[in-house]
Amino acid sequence: MKQLITILTIVSVIGWLSVSARAAENPQTLTFELLAKTTYGENPPPVFPAELSKMEGQLVRISGFMVPFTDTEKFENLVLVNSPGGCYFCSAPLPTAVVFVHRPAADPSLKYTEELVTFEGILHLWNAKMKDEDNAKSFFFTLDDAKVITPGLSLAKGLMWLKNKASGK
Repeated sequence: MKQLITILTIVSVIGWLSVSARAAENPQTLTFELLAKTTYGENPPPVFPAELSKMEGQLVRISGFMVPFTDTEKFENLVLVNSPGGCYFCSAPLPTAVVFVHRPAADPSLKYTEELVTFEGILHLWNAKMKDEDNAKSFFFTLDDAKVITPGLSLAKGLMWLKNKASGK
């Protein structure tokens, strides 16, 4: 009987580990639409929707447009926004439309592009205990250890992609 319990325990642990490994291989899709459901006032903390809170610390994939943050050569830190470009006559994006992206220093250089780019990394939501390393505490959403998954789409394709997303296609 003890052997049976031991075998069942080992099988359960192996099953759990394989499910965990599969979850790590299949990142959850994060969208700017979900991020926009975050509410906030003048003082912290922001209130994250339950669906987003479940993604805390998980591997996620999100597509958006790059904005340089610290440098324009290595792009170890950058900001991902939901719409391309802008001008200085326009207002800044809402805090719910910006993701701070921290890339590993060992990752090959990423060239700036105005095209739609997809990143995969570990999602962290703002909390009062965050350390302000690399200015991450200034953002509601941080993507750590982020890697580029897809090359950028052309700007025209990116705009069509946004239009289709907005119309629900």
